[in-house]
Amino acid sequence: MLRRVVPIAAAVVALTAGVARAQQTPSAELRLDGEAYAGAPFGLVIVVEGLEEAPPPELPPLAIPGATVTAERAEPSVSQSIQIINGRRFEERRTTWMLRYRVLAATAGIYKVPAIAISQGDKRVTTAPVGREVREVASTDDMRIAISLPERPLWVGET
Repeated sequence: MLRRVVPIAAAVVALTAGVARAQQTPSAELRLDGEAYAGAPFGLVIVVEGLEEAPPPELPPLAIPGATVTAERAEPSVSQSIQIINGRRFEERRTTWMLRYRVLAATAGIYKVPAIAISQGDKRVTTAPVGREVREVASTDDMRIAISLPERPLWVGET
């Protein structure tokens, strides 16, 4: 019976170690923060998982042809879970970094965001290049302002 338990325990430890390593592999994804309209600033966020809590990753330079890009900040989001199973304590801590940029595109169209490399110590991850649509602000006649003034002299403060 002991001969069967030892290989099973070894397999469980090996699988658990593999899962822990897989969760630590860094990944990065580029997301649009809200709607993107021409002539109005909008946010672009790189969501990076698998990096450490400290030090913060540097905001890599980001250049989008035809747009003005301003690096804003890197913010961590740390979550922690603790489980107690059969008297054993299991702890997991995950850090997600949000690298925020402000973008201003003058005209509507598809803007190509190049691949962006993020690094922290010896860990490196790269986003995939993507295209993001920037739309014109829709307008209708209902959005116009009309002022009707009387045909007599007016004074300041008159309602």
